[in-house]
Amino acid sequence: MENILLMDGDNIRRNSRIANSFGDKALSWISGADAGSLAASLLIDADVVKDRILIAGGVERLAYEEVASKISAAVGKPVRYEQLTPERWREELMVGAKAKGGEVNVRGIDHLVAQSIAMKSAPALPVTDHVRQITGREPVTFSDFVKQHLTELTPSTLK
Repeated sequence: MENILLMDGDNIRRNSRIANSFGDKALSWISGADAGSLAASLLIDADVVKDRILIAGGVERLAYEEVASKISAAVGKPVRYEQLTPERWREELMVGAKAKGGEVNVRGIDHLVAQSIAMKSAPALPVTDHVRQITGREPVTFSDFVKQHLTELTPSTLK
């Protein structure tokens, strides 16, 4: 979920917009806090799971259109999702990175774009109950995450 803040926070605040090339692919979302709690729980007691491999799926599956809708509802202002071609998204990521100054992480940008292409044709990632089962607490929903980060996701009234 933190990727929304890192990848889209500025664009949401400045332009009320999320833009990438994931399209209408529903992704499995998990908060960093939940992933960290899972990892810590497994380090404390690896026997809590019997499977050799644990795919820590997200707690809900949402497409970016739904993400934009949930953010809009929480911040009380419209936020739209715009699907870009992979090439256009790469261009926007490059321009944004250059504007921030410093060295541009071209490999990171290429990885994100390649991931969007690969995930669109891949099987859906799992939605699991691992957070509740392993940590004993309720997972963070996307709506809860947005409420926790309202300032970082509220579009500016200055345009």
